[in-house]
Amino acid sequence: MSETTSLSTRSPGRSTSLIGIGVGLLFWFVSLTPTLIPRGWIVQGVTSGACLAIGYGIGSLAGRWAGRVGKRRRPAETVHRPTNGRLVAGAAVACVAVIGIAAWTTWQNDARDLVGMPDLAWWEGLPMVVLSVGVATGLVWIGGRIGNGLRAVDRLAHRRLPPWLAMPGTIVLVALVVVLGAQVVSRSLEVATNVVYEALDQGTNPGIEPPTVATVSGSPASLVGWETMGRWGRDFAAGVTSREQLLAYHGAGASVRDPIRTFVGMRTAGTIEERAALAVRELERAGAFERRVLVVWVPAGSGWMDPNAARALELLHAGDTAIAAIQYSYLPSFFSWLIASSKAVEAGAVLFDAVHERWAQLPQADRPQLIVFGASLGAGGAETPFIGADTASSIANFAERSDGALIVGSLQRNTILRQITDAREPGSPAWEPVYGGGESVRFVSGERGRSGLDPDWKSPRILYLQHPSDPVSYWGFDDVWSVPDWLAEPRGVGVPEAMGWFPVVSTIQALADVAFSSSLPSGFGHDYRIEYPDAFARVAPPTSWTDADTARLEAYLAEGTETASGAR
Repeated sequence: MSETTSLSTRSPGRSTSLIGIGVGLLFWFVSLTPTLIPRGWIVQGVTSGACLAIGYGIGSLAGRWAGRVGKRRRPAETVHRPTNGRLVAGAAVACVAVIGIAAWTTWQNDARDLVGMPDLAWWEGLPMVVLSVGVATGLVWIGGRIGNGLRAVDRLAHRRLPPWLAMPGTIVLVALVVVLGAQVVSRSLEVATNVVYEALDQGTNPGIEPPTVATVSGSPASLVGWETMGRWGRDFAAGVTSREQLLAYHGAGASVRDPIRTFVGMRTAGTIEERAALAVRELERAGAFERRVLVVWVPAGSGWMDPNAARALELLHAGDTAIAAIQYSYLPSFFSWLIASSKAVEAGAVLFDAVHERWAQLPQADRPQLIVFGASLGAGGAETPFIGADTASSIANFAERSDGALIVGSLQRNTILRQITDAREPGSPAWEPVYGGGESVRFVSGERGRSGLDPDWKSPRILYLQHPSDPVSYWGFDDVWSVPDWLAEPRGVGVPEAMGWFPVVSTIQALADVAFSSSLPSGFGHDYRIEYPDAFARVAPPTSWTDADTARLEAYLAEGTETASGAR
């Protein structure tokens, strides 16, 4: 069998490609450059190890292809025994490792300074290199086993099929195995994660007790049973801002009301439509349509509602608020996004439509402000009821059907976010786009010290809150093939000047960024907990509210914020 008619080649385990080493070292070194999320030695070691392995694989394949095209073996390309080439390669690896440690430490410490994180310890570079080599070795070994399997399939095809059909047959068979295997893995993952997280959802976090105030789901007066609300639904209901807390902030003689929190869990009703209908009945029971502000809230994947956002809203309006939410999944945000992202979109649309239908029946003068809220995975569900054919129609839908929206940490792929970003005015950056002169929709990048309230901003106010350093809001599938426009100058707060884009490597870095997007100090990355007072005050301010009032509320809440988690 000729070499040109078969995929069969020498096992990579018996040779070392110098071209592969060269490309692998290039990928490894580039992977050390900073991105949106500073990395410690463990995360960097895994990230760089994956890049080293991929670079080695690409370089090795390119070297073999070049050798075949030239119909000759290039002696410098492959080493079978100790030679000067192997010594040169070893020296190059050592030099790149030393330079890489120094460069990585400098880059990472500069990135950490931008977000207020402590510098790396002096010793962290060495274990980072060791770990990256170990990870790369393991991945190359796995790749070799996969390659052996492909060669075995190729040999079988050449024995069983005519020469002209052997190669296409091999490709088709491998493609079928990959596609079917991916479906099996995806379905197995969905079933396994649902079983695990459904069981976890039935638990209750320590210290959480059923509410007694009638305005909250799960109370004795509620239509929603406490035991059906799920772990995070029970957290949300039990954590309602109390009358005592409201009076402590606003003053003993202030007029306050018990806030309304409505949450319908997965086990409360079987379908999203049934949960939405029950949520509306629960709102009616609690008197939500008589409040000043009514928020339709699309939670994170497992039903988690950021307590910092809810508390900021309730203190802002002295409890004259109502929040409505339904659970659409047992899975944390990452798994929901991976295998069931459409559920967030569907839940947002169904719940908003149900609430809006009841709200629209009220006399216009008696309606509460209808605000839609969504953060992270929930941001897509918050946008869904208003999606139009283009930016103008989407904004018009917001204006026609709501009194405002607060979209926080939106995923880069979300439709209306993409529409606005693509249609932004020339000169406005992708991380803080300006559309229509900011008449209806505005972006806040998290930069402190900017003017907050604008009394001339007409209702409905649509506010996107997203940090330039939040990978969830900026990394997307398009960035695999091209330089993202948010890397253009000027760059937003928290984005390192040394950050760049490199094919393949940037994609691996982006995966690490997204996985650890909530690891930065509050005010950076995917952590927005300290900015909710300002954001809600911009969208739906109380009468006579000022920037000084916002600063006071921020200071009051600063010490009591709870840790945000993108995994919930």
